[in-house]
Amino acid sequence: MTPTRKLLVSGSGTGEPAGPNRLRWNLSKQQIEEEAQAIMCRTKQVYDRVGSLDLAEVTYENMLKELADIEVEYTVTSLQSKHQQVP
Repeated sequence: MTPTRKLLVSGSGTGEPAGPNRLRWNLSKQQIEEEAQAIMCRTKQVYDRVGSLDLAEVTYENMLKELADIEVEYTVTSLQSKHQQVP
């Protein structure tokens, strides 16, 4: 694999977000628990799929990108969940 020299990070470099803020602050404990279970299930599916690849089948798209995408999903979901619980 060779570097593509594509811009991978968007934004102005000023610390301002590159897109709209999608954080939700009004989730109940049950909603957070349900979303946590769902993201764990999706993450396991990706890990199982990537782990089952034969070495000859490994590509950027079916290994690195899938792992990176699910990491972004659970990182963002995790950060959102920490701040959304309604007392």
